[in-house]
Amino acid sequence: MIVSILKHTNYENLQEAIEKTVEPLGGFSAFIAPGQKVFIKPNLLSNHPPEDAITTHPEIARAVIRIVRKLGGIPIIGDSPASAMNLESVITQTGFKKMCEEENIAFTNLEKSGAEKMTINGYSFSVAKPIIDADVFINLPKVKTHTLTTLTAATKNLYGAIPGYQKAILHKNHSNVGDFGKLLMAINEAVPANLSIADGILGLEGDGPGSAGVPKKANFIAASTSTYALDFIIAQIIGVNYKTVPYLKEYAKQNRDFIKDIEISGTPIEEIKTQFKVPNTTKVKLIMPILKPIIPIVGKWIWIRPKFNEKCISCGLCEKACPENAIQVKKGALPILNGKACIGCCCCHEVCPQKAITMTQSPLLNAFKRGPL
Repeated sequence: MIVSILKHTNYENLQEAIEKTVEPLGGFSAFIAPGQKVFIKPNLLSNHPPEDAITTHPEIARAVIRIVRKLGGIPIIGDSPASAMNLESVITQTGFKKMCEEENIAFTNLEKSGAEKMTINGYSFSVAKPIIDADVFINLPKVKTHTLTTLTAATKNLYGAIPGYQKAILHKNHSNVGDFGKLLMAINEAVPANLSIADGILGLEGDGPGSAGVPKKANFIAASTSTYALDFIIAQIIGVNYKTVPYLKEYAKQNRDFIKDIEISGTPIEEIKTQFKVPNTTKVKLIMPILKPIIPIVGKWIWIRPKFNEKCISCGLCEKACPENAIQVKKGALPILNGKACIGCCCCHEVCPQKAITMTQSPLLNAFKRGPL
């Protein structure tokens, strides 16, 4: 499995840079033939401008659209943002509406395009039909840290292939982080990307993937045919322990030769290696195997929950995003959380536009905190 890396420090000359990044994989012509429908999926989590580093930069998508057309392919672009978000607002604020108008391409609303139900490895979900019906699927993730999965990149970006509120329901039904990681693996098996190209030029560190994260220059583009290989190398580049990323930990467990089979091409990791701040919940992933034998006894004292602060503007997005209806919002007051109902899915944290939510751990989990990862 080849992971190609290119050091690139800005969002200029991207068509040439992306073509160069994909060359070690056989070039774009190895994936696209004239007349083929090519679905392009960015990460459009919520309505933030590109400089906030929460979403894939529109210039990355523009470059890929032009490359597809140059090869005679038919580009289709679309996404399904977080369940509480309005798509029109998201594509406008992220710069994708303007980019699509300039490139004369419609942005496909995956909420209204139909879906096909699938069951993979015991996990059931519906996938947007435009992705299923495409001849080629190109995945354009943003490099970010994530309060639930530690890293969100190529593998996690395919969660957006599931339209609508179903994403929140799946969080509810698979609230255990290990189980959620296996769900992501099932989705990747259902709709495998032919090619993933990661936007790591400007990433997001800290309590991402939403507004609570902090933009950080990482200065790279990376590509692979394997979302897992790409994410493993991204984790190495930004200093994340892959064992804290549930789907990477599980994939490496199931495929023991996975890591040694990865071949790096292009810019050496050492030239771009950096250290992203990880979410304050990350150490839990390493602590949980230690606590597992006593969870039946102390389970009610082990939790991760949102905490609301004075930056809250009572917009109500957290209430809409919560799959357990555990949040109540009233104008002029901080949201009220039903702690017993909260499953720690971080959906509210993802959609908050004001950095008004911090994911906090129970005192018992805090007591097990260790040194650096």
